[in-house]
Amino acid sequence: MKSSEIKDYSPSELSQFFADVYSKQKTQKEKREIGQFFTPDNISDFMGSLSTTQKECVKILDPGCGTLNLSCALIDHLVKNQKTKSIQLDIYETDNNLKQYIEDITKTLSEYLSSKNIAFNYTIYFEDFVLKNANVLNSNSELKYDIIISNPPYFKLAKTDERALATDIINGGQPNIYSLFMAISSRLLNDDGEMIFITPRSFTSGLYFKKFREFFLDNVNLHSLHLFVNRNDTFKKDKVLQELLITKAVKHKVDQIVITSSDSDLNIYSNKNYQYNEVYNVESENKFVFIPINENEDKILKIVNQWDKKLEDFDITISTGPVVDFRTKENIVLEAKIDENIKPYYRLNNVTQMELNWPLQDLNKEQFIIQNDATKSILRPSSNYIFLRRQSAKGDKHRLICTPYFKEDNIDYIGIDNKLNYIYSKKRELTKEEVYGISALLNSTFMNQYFQTFNGNVNVSSTEIKQLKFPDYQFIIHIGEKVINNQKLSFEEINQYILQKLNYEQN
Repeated sequence: MKSSEIKDYSPSELSQFFADVYSKQKTQKEKREIGQFFTPDNISDFMGSLSTTQKECVKILDPGCGTLNLSCALIDHLVKNQKTKSIQLDIYETDNNLKQYIEDITKTLSEYLSSKNIAFNYTIYFEDFVLKNANVLNSNSELKYDIIISNPPYFKLAKTDERALATDIINGGQPNIYSLFMAISSRLLNDDGEMIFITPRSFTSGLYFKKFREFFLDNVNLHSLHLFVNRNDTFKKDKVLQELLITKAVKHKVDQIVITSSDSDLNIYSNKNYQYNEVYNVESENKFVFIPINENEDKILKIVNQWDKKLEDFDITISTGPVVDFRTKENIVLEAKIDENIKPYYRLNNVTQMELNWPLQDLNKEQFIIQNDATKSILRPSSNYIFLRRQSAKGDKHRLICTPYFKEDNIDYIGIDNKLNYIYSKKRELTKEEVYGISALLNSTFMNQYFQTFNGNVNVSSTEIKQLKFPDYQFIIHIGEKVINNQKLSFEEINQYILQKLNYEQN
């Protein structure tokens, strides 16, 4: 673009224009490899408007600036507030192909702010934000910012990646780079500073993010959360299939958190204030962040907060199926032969709500496993279990889908696929009442909505199920007896009975 043409654009218009131009030059594979998804202008504007600073001299950090969509939107907001007299902007970018765009935009910003009598200085770092600043995780930084705004990259890092090693203090399992950006930024805020990030929702729960949540929420407090309820259209140009969350966090104490939700066009569906400990309980073991977005979920959390039991209190636990099909291809078979060493092999596809469909005639996958020395360690004794899917289909209303499994006298061992969890007791065999009761409860609308207040992805980890709250044991047994004594009841009838017994009425 010629210099004369650039002058026809405002900074925000120019940043969005360059974002569109550059994005079209990249393939989806290239974008995913570096986690580069530019923020749509309406979302940039919304995020910029979340800043409430009244400072005259504002120091801003954009740690993954791209084409400065967020920085420009934020500065537009500050200019409209008519409080700002000077701005210092520090920006980071590792994609050197954006260098000319960034220089053109910052020059345009400078001219624009000069016309508003606002002093403007900026520093561009063409280097890795995480590696340059990881040291602040372990020590105080003299460099502090009033506002940090970011749409960081999203991708998983290998444990041996230098960025993962440099931030080991916050990582559990395989880290996602966006959480490193958030953690470091939480250490770079002024005491009255604010950080505004758009990221996947995945950090709000799960074992892998637990160390991060503890660190992050020890350094800042949640101020507001905005959830996009549609997984596939927030960044629809780039086909990003993530449940995305805009988090505003601050240094000062917060009594209430504002939670809003919308579609990608920012048509607001809900807007409500919650007490801080309703969303994040500092004393909780798992450190989950709950995000209720409607009246039904409000009611559910109020009921669940009265429960104090977990599966372990009933001597019950959960594990992930040990059979990984591609690692034992030679030992899994499509058809059972007349051989006592051929055992049933249960997959995700075999499990539906309250019903085990095995073998599936139209499933072109192995559903039998050979018992031998190679498979001895990955087979499980035939016993009473609950099989729970580890993944739900995208867009599926139910995340928790499980079925009872009861041992058969003529089967001594079974194979359970790695895409299934199985619930059991290490000390005894589960009773039929326990199996039916827990299965029905986990499949219920109530437990699914409860689960989705903190889980924002399609995966169901055994860790999260271990942390679920449950009603008392007698309630579970009562539901199990109800199912056993009324075998003709449909699952919807069972579900309605559970809702009635929990005194939960859906709107």
